[in-house]
Amino acid sequence: MAKKKIFLSDIHMGIDAQWTWLSAEEAKECAKFLNVISEDSTIGDVLLVGDIMDDNVCPIDQKPATFEEIFQDHVNSDLVAALKKIDQNSSIKLHYVKGNHDVAMDEASVKKFLPNVDYCEKKYEVKNLIAIHGNAYQMWCAPDERADNKFNPLPLGYFISRMWATMEKREKIKTKTPIASIIKNVVNENKLDPTKKSFLGINVPKVVIEFVTSKTGLSLDDVILMNTPYQDAKIGDLIENYRVLEKIWEKKYGLTRFIDYAIAYDNFVGDMCLEKDKRIIIWGHTHDKILRQPYPARKSAYIYANCGNWCDQSKRVPNFIETEIEPKNSIHFVRLKKWNINKQKIELVNEMSIKE
Repeated sequence: MAKKKIFLSDIHMGIDAQWTWLSAEEAKECAKFLNVISEDSTIGDVLLVGDIMDDNVCPIDQKPATFEEIFQDHVNSDLVAALKKIDQNSSIKLHYVKGNHDVAMDEASVKKFLPNVDYCEKKYEVKNLIAIHGNAYQMWCAPDERADNKFNPLPLGYFISRMWATMEKREKIKTKTPIASIIKNVVNENKLDPTKKSFLGINVPKVVIEFVTSKTGLSLDDVILMNTPYQDAKIGDLIENYRVLEKIWEKKYGLTRFIDYAIAYDNFVGDMCLEKDKRIIIWGHTHDKILRQPYPARKSAYIYANCGNWCDQSKRVPNFIETEIEPKNSIHFVRLKKWNINKQKIELVNEMSIKE
């Protein structure tokens, strides 16, 4: 057998603060897992598939921690040490793929702490396999690289996360609510039925911004504090800045697909992920552990896997994806595995295979 590849995502390292998604205990558990795989001689690659760092979840009245501050925060010390151990292991190659909560991360920032890492701006791919965070297929979280985006490349979802964190700080709660859930609340409470094209005639980004502003107890005049190179901005300024999003996405995918991408992207990952030449597609982003051969709309067989997450261990067991090739029969195995916190060991959840 060829050496295995390990894929994990959505760790969401932040600083030691009430609103940070990854707790100190969760950071230590992830570090224990990484230390185990760093000693496994059957592993050749470890892939971090987005949202490893998180500068999105921060109240609007505070400037977010920089990625350097996150790397150096004491709450992440064991986890960062474990990552450095893998990075320095000549038998294992460490790869870093960006997500939406670390969309502003650049190669220099990563390599300052992990000098040997293979930095992947948007995706990792080899032959029939691709690993992407998945945020590029959701309008709210895709990098917004328009020249006229005042916050390029920050998506609207960045600001939604910050507004939500403001409410949670005020109410002293931590829900770790993903953007998709917030958007679905908008759809339900505004009685928007995509099957009846009820989005026609309204500006969806505007509706979302106004809904989140109201839901979080903020006002359009409230100011969002930003780090350089961005200027502080009022919440109301976001409406004009992101107004064109729906037009861009509708033009790119058509009305029906735009609605899917805006609302229910988790329903079409299988048949519309657009990576048509790949047999194995590995995502993060949704925080849901998945291993399946999804939808019949695509003619060629393939496997879709999702890494799950490491920042919500009170509700979900931390999971990851493992792949391995059997060269003799050209079989590619894809395994969903979990880190059993109680037993401190790795366990198999499910396995699928496909011909190379």
